[in-house]
Amino acid sequence: MSLALVTAPLEERFAAFALWLVPLALVAFAVTVWGAFRAGWLTRLATLLVGVGALWFGLLAGTGAYFAAWQAEPDPPAEAFSDGGSNVFVLLFGWLPALALLGGLRIVIALARRVRR
Repeated sequence: MSLALVTAPLEERFAAFALWLVPLALVAFAVTVWGAFRAGWLTRLATLLVGVGALWFGLLAGTGAYFAAWQAEPDPPAEAFSDGGSNVFVLLFGWLPALALLGGLRIVIALARRVRR
């Protein structure tokens, strides 16, 4: 079996995952950056939560699209039809990496603004 036959379906699965994750990650970053420059802690918190929700949904939808693309391949393995454990994991804990990433971005922006003053 050639390497091209193995990597082509994998690239299609990652493309299906990225189709959801990348646009929603860009929205999450944009909302978080925009909110970091607003006055009032409530606005900053709300934009951070909206960003976390967008990134969380991107992870969840991307994981679902990945498995759908895997199951659509010719002769998919049994692992492609798993019990959905990865979807449940992302549903329950996907907000953690989103909050860490966007919260870290928010802290970096706050520190940069403080140093600039």
